[in-house]
Amino acid sequence: MPEIILPAVLMLVLIMLVLIMLVVIMLVVIMLVVIMLVVIMLVVIMLVVIMLVVIMLVVIMLVVIMLVVIML
Repeated sequence: MPEIILPAVLMLVLIMLVLIMLVVIMLVVIMLVVIMLVVIMLVVIMLVVIMLVVIMLVVIMLVVIMLVVIML
């Protein structure tokens, strides 16, 4: 019996290890994807903020120019 049991146990241990490895790899991949998405979101938000700031500055410049023209 022991000669039959040992290989079976080893096979089970190997299968368990492979499954654990696959789960770990899956988790790592998911983490990386989430990190990438967060980075992309942050970049998009930064770009939007920069665009808004630029638009605000342009509007302020135009208002100042209008005021100067009116004053003159």
